[in-house]
Amino acid sequence: MKVSGVLKFLLSVFALLMLIALIFPKEGIQIVDGFKLKFLTIDEIFSSPKDKANLKEILLKNIDLDSLLNSRSKSNDDSLIIDADNLKRTIQVLEFDEESSSVLDNFFEKLSTLKADGRLIRVMHYGDSQIECDRISSFLRYKLQNQFGGSGIGLMSVVQPFEYQYAIAVTPSSNWNRYTLNGIIDKSITHRNYGFLGSFCRFAPVSHDSIFKDSILYNATIDVTAEKFGYGNSKKFRQFRMFYGNNKRPVYLELKSGDKIYKDTMEVSKAVSVKRWVFDDYTENLSINLKGYDSPDVYSLAFDDIQGIAVDNIALRGNSGTIFTTLDYNHFSSSLSMIDAELFILQFGGNVLPGINSEKDCEAYANLFLSQIKRLKSINPDAGIIVVGPADKSIKEKDKYVSYKYIEPLIKELKKAAFKGGAAYWDIYKAMGGKNSMPMWVDAELAGTDYVHFSPDGASIIANMLYNAIYYQYNMYLKKGKGIKVKGNKGIREM
Repeated sequence: MKVSGVLKFLLSVFALLMLIALIFPKEGIQIVDGFKLKFLTIDEIFSSPKDKANLKEILLKNIDLDSLLNSRSKSNDDSLIIDADNLKRTIQVLEFDEESSSVLDNFFEKLSTLKADGRLIRVMHYGDSQIECDRISSFLRYKLQNQFGGSGIGLMSVVQPFEYQYAIAVTPSSNWNRYTLNGIIDKSITHRNYGFLGSFCRFAPVSHDSIFKDSILYNATIDVTAEKFGYGNSKKFRQFRMFYGNNKRPVYLELKSGDKIYKDTMEVSKAVSVKRWVFDDYTENLSINLKGYDSPDVYSLAFDDIQGIAVDNIALRGNSGTIFTTLDYNHFSSSLSMIDAELFILQFGGNVLPGINSEKDCEAYANLFLSQIKRLKSINPDAGIIVVGPADKSIKEKDKYVSYKYIEPLIKELKKAAFKGGAAYWDIYKAMGGKNSMPMWVDAELAGTDYVHFSPDGASIIANMLYNAIYYQYNMYLKKGKGIKVKGNKGIREM
């Protein structure tokens, strides 16, 4: 075929495509239920990308706030502890409503006296699959512990819900089973006593008999080892605790740490109980042997320091953040009373996006989420709460990945719920660039090709942004405490 013939053919194909684009319905043609045929419009063919964030500019704002503040504090000039006018242009700050800008002050007060008091306080980071495998929490823990002291990975289940690797590996014997209120629920469990994690683990079968029989002696083990990867502060711990209850017979326990062997008994307990061991020095490895005619419900293991700050990663895959009102109130309250939880971070919202079809749906979910905030506040009124809503999440439309239609109305309603409940809000969606920003994170290998979850590197960037927001607000709290006049504006305290 001659060159002119090829050219005519290509032009005719192009003209045909333009004609189809011109006459094809913009909303598409429904072929069968669940399948709609769509075609690019003329505008979409010739348009350039719109509403696309500049990732390079976003990453330039991912500053090392610790180094910046430390360098300025060396000047011995209080006015240089923090420069609000400059920092507010780089940090995605925490947001508050004007009437509740002090909702984190109790937490900040605990931070300010933490080293002097020599106590241990907790940050409990609850979230959906966006924080699985200690994503975001691990870097946040690293930064907070470097600043305020502490070590250890915090709360962990005996049996992990998924095969992920953490800085500490908890390896149970094969007779351990996990029961959860999030996901597939075992209908034979007639109570809702699931502890901090929304789950518990047992090495003996659940007994429903009113008269318990000592027929089988059960043996179980738990091995704890530090992994090669992960932050060093997460691998070592000075104290180990086991939270348990609901055992009808005593359980005999032997714990080995280095050269030392500790023997103990987990007495019969209907309520939440705890066993605690404090070691002379930091350790990274434990061997635990348990023996008894019944197993306790083990709600959590805790690997902590004896002072400083602990940060827990509590990932609830598929959850919308509405688990707290489904837990037994008294049991959950008793569990929290055993640890000094001074801050809750609630990172949810992404899982409801596919099912939201209107702004009323956004309002309904936000109201349900508000009830979760109120539940936590009713148990621990003095604790601070930070709501981290959904990150940008993409859905494929024709040949492009775009943000879900109702993500911004959802975030708007979640902010209202946070403020109404006496919580702060951190806008992860805005921090990463807002509308249609996820594809660029994917292109830069900072998020996965599911266009939903951050990669380890991306999660560290997000965690640093969140840390900067918390630490910035903490410094503004300190500045306010020194009698320097400041004013609040949705989380920004200006000179």
